[in-house]
Amino acid sequence: MSHCSFTIAVNDTEAPVARCRNRTIELNAAGSATLTAGQVNNGSSDNCGLLGLSLNRTSFGCADVGMRTVLLTATDGAGNSHSCVSTVTVRDNTDPEALCQNVTIQLGAGGSATLTAGEVDGGSADACGIGGRALSRTAFSCADLLGPRAVTLTVTDVNNNTASCTASVWVRDDLFGACPDPCPNDPDDDIDGDGICGDVDNCPADFNPGQEDLDQDGLGDACDTEVCINTVVSSLNAYVNGLSTSLSVKRAITRRLDLAASKFCSGYGTGSVISSLDYVVSYVQYQSGGGIPVDAASYIIAQVNGLINALNAGTVVCCPSPAALPVNPGQPATAEEELVQLEASPNPFNEQVAIRFYLPEACPAELEVFNLNGQRVAALLSGYVDAGRQEYFWDGTDGRGLQLSAGAYLVRLRTQSESVTRKLSLVR
Repeated sequence: MSHCSFTIAVNDTEAPVARCRNRTIELNAAGSATLTAGQVNNGSSDNCGLLGLSLNRTSFGCADVGMRTVLLTATDGAGNSHSCVSTVTVRDNTDPEALCQNVTIQLGAGGSATLTAGEVDGGSADACGIGGRALSRTAFSCADLLGPRAVTLTVTDVNNNTASCTASVWVRDDLFGACPDPCPNDPDDDIDGDGICGDVDNCPADFNPGQEDLDQDGLGDACDTEVCINTVVSSLNAYVNGLSTSLSVKRAITRRLDLAASKFCSGYGTGSVISSLDYVVSYVQYQSGGGIPVDAASYIIAQVNGLINALNAGTVVCCPSPAALPVNPGQPATAEEELVQLEASPNPFNEQVAIRFYLPEACPAELEVFNLNGQRVAALLSGYVDAGRQEYFWDGTDGRGLQLSAGAYLVRLRTQSESVTRKLSLVR
């Protein structure tokens, strides 16, 4: 028997199949992006298995914004390869960084000046480059002398992405004196730079262009160390009563505001006063756009929140109430008007009761609530009271703001010469 041997060579000559997909990539804030073969591959294959995938380029930058082509190559273990082409869309959607700086410009001999975007730009930048800058206004005149003027700088990059910032421009007339004195009655010419002459500025030494004055006492909030709760409430009540809304809505707001002022001036804790104000905020929010116009509701809420902030800051004080108008002015007082009067309504009450009284002359007075055991449960007033009609509210809570149980209570008004008591019925 004879034997022989032979060698069989198995060759893989079949190339893989490369399949591509088009891709879109975004440049990052540094202006670069990276593409991987896996992002372009769309199911490339080989009869014996792929060894690898590769791209002819993987890095892209600002110069590549737009459509670019890449070559994906699939290689098998036998060294066979096949390629396909993918279209890559490179996008720059990153906004530039807009940086502003405040500037001072001098008016010319003709009383005018021009500002350029470059003067306001404080170092705006973009990875792919700035394409342009524009200002919201460039021309200034004598009318702009008081206070800073706000300008907006808009920066656009080379790929039309934009960003904006705001700068303050101070306009001066120090070189030519081309303009009349903007503040003839103010020797300091608006020393605080808020655009309001000092002779009419409610805080002439403090920057307050809005002239905010929460308690309407003529001294702006920027320099007023005390907020008078009585005048805040009185002013806000006048605003509410002037709205074109239902009487029930007005009463719901004004009575709670009056209750808050009464509580504060009667020595109740801050938490109890704020609780009454929080009710106003919640109620107005609920009525906004319905019973109360949206802009009016926003104003009321802002004013009440301002008062709450002042209460938390400890700057609220109780000021003397405005003097009440006399009954039937110009006519002799009746016998009834010469006596102290006290009434309460509604009675019985659930949520709150309005306690009204009349004093024929200004004097010290106390308004207190007692239980039937003679224990004082609430002090609503203690101090000097102007002559005329007054109104206070009690919500059925004690001096700590805790709700009292249902039952009968006595409200007593006491002056130096008289004492009047009425019975109250609290129901729950």
